[in-house]
Amino acid sequence: MSMNIYNISASESFVDVLAGHFLQRYGKNPEELSRILFLLPNRRACQNLADAFVKMHGREAVMLPRMEPLADIEEDEIFLSGNGDILQKLKPSIDNMERVLIFTRMIMQKPDMGIDAVSLAQAYSLAEILATLIDKVYSEELDIEKLKTMVPEEYSAYWDKTLKLLEIIMEYWPQILAERGLCDSVQRKKMLLKAELDYWQNPAHRPKIVIAGTTAAFTYLKEAVKTVAEFDNGEVYLYGLDKYSDEEIWSNIDVNHPQFELKELLDYLKISRDSIPDLNAQPVSVREKLISEIMRPAVTTEKWRNLSPEMFPQEY
Repeated sequence: MSMNIYNISASESFVDVLAGHFLQRYGKNPEELSRILFLLPNRRACQNLADAFVKMHGREAVMLPRMEPLADIEEDEIFLSGNGDILQKLKPSIDNMERVLIFTRMIMQKPDMGIDAVSLAQAYSLAEILATLIDKVYSEELDIEKLKTMVPEEYSAYWDKTLKLLEIIMEYWPQILAERGLCDSVQRKKMLLKAELDYWQNPAHRPKIVIAGTTAAFTYLKEAVKTVAEFDNGEVYLYGLDKYSDEEIWSNIDVNHPQFELKELLDYLKISRDSIPDLNAQPVSVREKLISEIMRPAVTTEKWRNLSPEMFPQEY
């Protein structure tokens, strides 16, 4: 199935190019523009895109499209969009402070968890760390059993104690949430997004949807990108995809590389960089080529010996 995915060059202002592109397409029909739903990485990106739309309109009145963070869809927006029934099926999320305090009490009451006795302050600090780790487990859909092998052997004794705590909390935590009729905030966000995607499967319920600027770090976000890209009225806009680097560079990109999450997303979608058109069909700038070479993975840096000034002519 074809996917509506485009790239905006890293040498250009993402929000300005995106706003300009949609104003060019819908400038004569502002009501249609106002019905488009933009899903962006965070609230700051929503504000920046709104500012770009306003700036390009000058002194004219402008009807802005709907803009929401992809990973944190507003419940009010869901209700106002006419599909508020989704909210009735979901449990409310527990307050994070309440969760940390419950974890603190559990840690203090579990002397057999495999660690030395801790003070209240230490238990609270540990509870905060464990809460963050649990959110990570939920977000990335990790298997606790696999976590046991991810730390070098010389640190495994300390890691085992952490896992012991995590296992104890994960064993009792679902029961505590069920008794209170609540769920974790990360789980609720995932369920909200999934429910929205399921609702949009019916074309009659679906607005024009644009996902822009995300690297989709988590699996459920990758699935959202895939789903929207396959909609007839869905579009995805990536930012700064490196289309200059050769396959040796691309294949050796690791978790420390700034292109890693984009590479993971393309691997998940099973599409190549070459199949993604640039929104503005302009040649790759010398600056982008230079940055690509600077960020070359360590195992390929011997190629730097072949570089010359002629390969990076000065731009005017």
